[in-house]
Amino acid sequence: MPPRFLQAFALGGLDFVVNNAAITRHSPIELFPIEEINTLLAANVSDPRSSGQAAIPNLNDDGRIISIGSAGAD
Repeated sequence: MPPRFLQAFALGGLDFVVNNAAITRHSPIELFPIEEINTLLAANVSDPRSSGQAAIPNLNDDGRIISIGSAGAD
């Protein structure tokens, strides 16, 4: 468990967690390398899931996880 989550738990737990990240790439599929697909999946799917999963044991009873993703921010 990341140290910051431990600190939050010691202070009474987490009220909310906000995942706010997304990336996009623009390329024809035939030119799209698998490394780029893996990068997209990591940033847009795996990383928010991992941070939410790490936060769940430390959320207060009415705690929330908010995930925001916008490719328009690029």
